[in-house]
Amino acid sequence: MSTGECGLEGLKKAIDIILQFRYRLKRNEYLFVVFDDEKRKNAYRWLERYGFMEFHKDGQFQAYGTFNPIYWDWAAAE
Repeated sequence: MSTGECGLEGLKKAIDIILQFRYRLKRNEYLFVVFDDEKRKNAYRWLERYGFMEFHKDGQFQAYGTFNPIYWDWAAAE
C-alpha cells in the first residue's frame, strides 16, 4: 500500500531500485511503471530523465517503460 508519506528519501530509494532492476532484464523483457492517478503520473515523469519512454495503448498514455540498456538503445522516430 502506498501512503505517500515517505518524502524525498523514499522516492530516491525507489528510483535507485528501479534503475538497478532494469539491468536484470533479459534481452526481450521490458519494465513498465504504471500509475493509478495524476499525482503518480506526474511523479513518474522523472523516469524520462533516466531513459524511460511513454507507452501508449489505443492512443492513450498507459505507462513509462524501459529495457536493459546493455542490450538496446532507443531509436529516433521518423
